[in-house]
Amino acid sequence: MQFSRKTTIIFVMFLFHQLCFGQFTYELADTIQVSENGKLLKSALAGGFNAPQFNNIDLDGDGKMDLIVFDRAGHKITPYLNKGGLGSINYEYAPQYLKIFPPFIFDWMKLIDYDCDGRADLFHGNQSSNVIVHRNIGSTGNIQFGPGELLFIKSNSSFPQNLSAIKTDIPGIADIDGDGDIDFLTFGATQLLYQKNVSMDSLGVCGLKFELRSVCWGSFTEGGLDEQIFLDSCGFNTIVNPELTGDGTKGTQQNTDKHAGSTVTLYDFDNKNGMDLLLGDISSYSVKRLINGDMSPDFKSSKIVSYDGVYPPDSLNRNKIAIFPAAYIQDFNNDGKDDLILTVNTSDDTNALNAKNIRLFLNNGTVGNPDFTYLKSDFLQDEILDFGRGSLPTFFDYNSDGLMDIVVGNEYYLDDSSKIEGRLALLKNVGTLNYPKFELVNRNYLQIDTLPLLGFGSRATRRLSTAFGDLDNDGDKDMIIGDESGKLHYFENVASIGAEADFRLSEQNFQQIEVGENANPRILDLDKDGKLDLVVGEILGNLNFFKNRGTNANPIFTLKIDSIIWEGNYIYRYYLGGNPDLSGLTINKRYEITETNIPANKGFLYLTSINQSNYSLTFRNYIIDSDTINESGKGYIGVVYDSIGNVRDFISDNRNRSSNNSQPLFYEYQGKLQLLSPTNDGRIKSFTDIDSNIFGSFTYYQDNALEVNLGYNLSGDVYDLNNDGKIDIVLGNESGGINILYGDGFVGIDDQHPSFQSSNKSGLSVFPNPTDGEFNIQITNFKEGNNYQIKIFDLVGKLILSKSINQEITRLDINQQNKGIYFIQLLTDGKVSRSEKLVIR
Repeated sequence: MQFSRKTTIIFVMFLFHQLCFGQFTYELADTIQVSENGKLLKSALAGGFNAPQFNNIDLDGDGKMDLIVFDRAGHKITPYLNKGGLGSINYEYAPQYLKIFPPFIFDWMKLIDYDCDGRADLFHGNQSSNVIVHRNIGSTGNIQFGPGELLFIKSNSSFPQNLSAIKTDIPGIADIDGDGDIDFLTFGATQLLYQKNVSMDSLGVCGLKFELRSVCWGSFTEGGLDEQIFLDSCGFNTIVNPELTGDGTKGTQQNTDKHAGSTVTLYDFDNKNGMDLLLGDISSYSVKRLINGDMSPDFKSSKIVSYDGVYPPDSLNRNKIAIFPAAYIQDFNNDGKDDLILTVNTSDDTNALNAKNIRLFLNNGTVGNPDFTYLKSDFLQDEILDFGRGSLPTFFDYNSDGLMDIVVGNEYYLDDSSKIEGRLALLKNVGTLNYPKFELVNRNYLQIDTLPLLGFGSRATRRLSTAFGDLDNDGDKDMIIGDESGKLHYFENVASIGAEADFRLSEQNFQQIEVGENANPRILDLDKDGKLDLVVGEILGNLNFFKNRGTNANPIFTLKIDSIIWEGNYIYRYYLGGNPDLSGLTINKRYEITETNIPANKGFLYLTSINQSNYSLTFRNYIIDSDTINESGKGYIGVVYDSIGNVRDFISDNRNRSSNNSQPLFYEYQGKLQLLSPTNDGRIKSFTDIDSNIFGSFTYYQDNALEVNLGYNLSGDVYDLNNDGKIDIVLGNESGGINILYGDGFVGIDDQHPSFQSSNKSGLSVFPNPTDGEFNIQITNFKEGNNYQIKIFDLVGKLILSKSINQEITRLDINQQNKGIYFIQLLTDGKVSRSEKLVIR
């Protein structure tokens, strides 16, 4: 009976939770057509590439090697199915396979079979530069990666150490010694460390047992401050190399501090089975080919005997790519011969190309003697929307035809021909109300990159985030642009009503609003007083509310000073222009005063009185007590509520608290205001309880509205794009592409679209969350006869708990685990159907 009562209480709690906090689910709308210059972009909504890495695996079990692209910029995976015939290239974007990959893959990723079962396993880095492996425990056409495990290596110390590869590098992973299992090459200070896999030697099976066998594999050194190569140079550091001497002892590890950075691609160029390599360097524009002269039967005498300073040969220098190149060798055109891709390995260097940076060279030679010939510089990129680094899309009907278009800002764009500051692009909706279709009509909409928005003589600004609303009450929508400096810029729409928008720069640094860095504005009537307000997100994660204290025709978001008059006893009266509404200001609170002519009149001063009748405020100024600092005609008083809803507490990324960009995506559902907030770490958090509560704490009810990883530094907008009554999302990301997601349903008792309730999809609810260790798992759309399993992983992918579930609601207790973040997977009939984050505090 006690169990029955407890179950009933939990069920009632769940009903209350769902009644109050229903939520949309979202599905990728990757079939929406997008064209440019009359050409249909086959994979337009694949999401962009900045620093891509290439792997192959047979996703669908058809015997062809499909393509997995992992982008270091934003830790984003993009899967493609190989639809090409013999000698042809035809890759089809396949987002349905995103769910098979684990979350939190950092910096580099490789798919390679380590246990000799014929199925590629997954290797990647974590935030501590350790190597993580996920064994492929699936079957042909049904890939499933197991929990992540740390790799260890035995070296000179008495205890095994974590096998690591520095975050900026890409390690070499291949069977270096020809014994059938995989080995690792990673860089020490300037030399390659050989992490030999001794599984076959000691156990007779393929495995992951590593020993450090050389601290100068290949007997060469890379320049510590540049990209030079020195052959026969191990003797400089008197390094013992047991693989050369054959004495079986461990190498003496000297000067192996991690070196940033290099990329290592292992490949047998001369068909002699010894591993040669392509080497990219952080200071280089091209890769070098290093030839291994080892002819010994067990490849214990690896020695680089020659190298090509620039590879492959190309008279037009298309083999050079700025900056920090990486090479990938695999068969891209299905002719049985391995081809070559050169691309960049960094998105942090502002000199690194972020557009047209995937150089494809086809192999016109033979298997043992490749001849890589340039084909194109924009492999895959010519079939997608890619706006350089950082895309920030916003819905806006620019031509007033009733179809919602999309304006896309970016951080900046860099290809071989030019370095361009922030731009806007325009996607015109040429579809219908129910079936949107887009045409990219302008990649430099309004030519924002020609405007010195940061001041006279300055460069153009970057990271353009747009918002639209009628700020002059003339019946059309004007535009606000937020930028990387935290400022806003106002563009008035001077077109007639119903005509195509015609924006003119009206005021840069609009009303002296500045929120720090990375301003993300939204225009809406937040306080329901009939006037449009501003809500601006920023880099620290706060949502800053600027109440409209003016009128619809003349909005006032900061108080403009007409004059400052001394009244005695360190009190100064500030007369304000525009007849602003002064309600909501707080006596004895400090407000920031800026842009006055006299320095003593600005700074953070205490408000001492409010006079609404003559539109003035008095402040106490302890610096000077005289009329010598009276002035008129200049200055602003910032009146901002700088942390509405306490949203920052929930969107902060524990991995990087200095960069938690917030973006307010407000929408109404069933008459109630809701909030979505994309985050830097690739989630969309959901909030409710906003109406009449803008100065309280919004209710945080969904950790992530997304079911798959679409990249980091998300930014976007919401609108019912296909006219089905559900809110849809357009998202940009660090890699410069965009995704569109349709609202797929609404989980809640009062849902006006109940068809979702009859869906076969199983949902997952976890509450309370955060928790002290005890929590409830609830499976929505629970069906008798289905096999449900819950798996809980920690941040490095270690399996904490695996449990079969045979009821709708189950209570679990993991309070023996440390405080932190964990991930819960729900498997339905063996397939992952939903994932959620769990916080133990």
